[in-house]
Amino acid sequence: MKPSSILIADKNFLSRVGLELLVGELKGFEVVPSVCGDRKALTSQISLSKPDVVLIDFLSLGISIAEFNQITSSNKKTKFIAFSTIMNKNEMNAVLNCRINGYLLKECEKTEILEAINASLNGEKYVCGK
Repeated sequence: MKPSSILIADKNFLSRVGLELLVGELKGFEVVPSVCGDRKALTSQISLSKPDVVLIDFLSLGISIAEFNQITSSNKKTKFIAFSTIMNKNEMNAVLNCRINGYLLKECEKTEILEAINASLNGEKYVCGK
């Protein structure tokens, strides 16, 4: 069985490398080359690697909620899990109205990250308990 491919998109070096290490040690998953650039770099990498799941901090990449919504709508086969620092209620509602499969805060534990990835792959929505 082919492992599920995970793309990590975050400008923050520690977050990106930490997620790469975490996902890399999980069985059944493989990390495709990460993105630390901008919207163009993200869309290019999604087209190139066709990941099953994208773990993305779109705010760190300078991508607006409207642009993020366009990206998720243009890549219907890919599951998206947004992760970020705490947002205000209006921003959170706007993100949840995008075509995403999950939302995590950056302080979530390893088990929640894994639960979010598995839920997304099963077509379910997942929102961090925090």
